[in-house]
Order: sequence, then structure tokens, then C-alpha cells
Amino acid sequence: MDVCRSEVALLQNEEKRLLTVRDENLKTNIVIINSLTIISLLIAFILIIFAYLTYLRENIARKLVLTEVYNYQDELKKKVVQLNKANAELIRIRSIEKFAATGRIARTIAHEVRNPLTNIDLAVDQLQTEVVVQPDESSTMLFDIIKRNSNRINQLISDLLNSTKSSELATEKISINDLLDDALKEAEDRITLANVEVVKKYSRDICDVAVDKEKIKIAFLNIIINAIEAMESKRR
Repeated sequence: MDVCRSEVALLQNEEKRLLTVRDENLKTNIVIINSLTIISLLIAFILIIFAYLTYLRENIARKLVLTEVYNYQDELKKKVVQLNKANAELIRIRSIEKFAATGRIARTIAHEVRNPLTNIDLAVDQLQTEVVVQPDESSTMLFDIIKRNSNRINQLISDLLNSTKSSELATEKISINDLLDDALKEAEDRITLANVEVVKKYSRDICDVAVDKEKIKIAFLNIIINAIEAMESKRR
């Protein structure tokens, strides 16, 4: 019995020792696990702080880049506006220079045309008084045609000179039919010499229009003369 008791005591002591060792190992493992957990939490916290700082730095850098881009766009828009103004001013200066050059050419042409035209008028007056002793209807009509067209050329020269000057339109309300009648009257000589019959088909229920009378009449006259010349070319 004593031997059995001794063996049981030994077994109990060994069991207590093993339990003690196991408890110590368990405590050691718990300490290690807690340490690892704390270290992991510290690493995660550090990574979060690093990521946040990186985000702040990149966000600030992005805002700076966007600010620079916006500033560059504003500067670019200002330069485009300045360039457009410079181009408009350059076009205006070139237009003025071209207008001035046209005026010089017009004055030269007017001088070169009016001198021989004056000689033609003087020669016609001389012919009427000296050469034609017994004026008939045909010669009178021809002399009248020369004089009217001479006056017309003088008027065209004056209009040409006036067109090279800066002037406003002298608008007035007038009937288109009256303007056409005036233009046909100016072209009467060409119509007679070309043996062209004019048929008027005017609308009488149209209203007056506000136009520059002389300029529109010149436009109508050019259209009429072009039509007469076109008919003459077809006859040939």
C-alpha cells in the first residue's frame, strides 16, 4: 500500500509539474501573441499615417498643378484676346492703307480721263459752230449724245473720287420704279444706238424703300448697260 501511495504521489507531483510547465508555456505564448498584436497594430497605424500623409502631399501637389494649369489657361486666353485685337488693328491699318492707295489711283485716273474729256467737249463745241452749217435732226442727236455721255463720264469720275472717301450713305425713301426710270433715262443713248426696245412691267403696289438714291441708280444703270452689251454680242 505504501508503495502504491508513493507512486500515486509521484504521479501527482509529475502532473503538477507538467501543468506548471504548460501554464508557463501558455503564458509565454500569450505574451508573444499580445506582443505581435501590438506590433501589428503599431505597423498598421504607421501605415495609415503614412498613407494619409502621402494622400495629403499628393492632393496638395495636384491642387498646385491645377492652379498652375488654370493660371496658364487664363494667361493663354488673355494672349488670344490680345492677339485678336492686334490682328483686328492690323486689318484696320491695312484697310486704311489700301483705301488710301485706291484714292491715289482714283485721283490719277480722274486726272488722266478728265483732261482728254475736256478736249473732246471743246472739239464738239467747235464742230457744232464751224463744221455743221445746217444742223439736222441726226447730227443734233449725235452731238447731244456726245455731250450727255461726256457729262455722264464726268459724273462717274466724281462718283469714283467720292467712293474713295469715307462717307455715310445718304438714304431717303423713294420708289424703285422711279429709280429704274432714272436709270433708263441715263442709258437712253445706249438704248437708242443699240436699237433696243424697252418694255416696262412695273408693279404699282410696292412700297418705297430707304436707299442711297445715286448709288442704287448707278447699280441699276450698270445692270442695264450690261444687258444691252449682252444683246449686242448675241447679234454678232
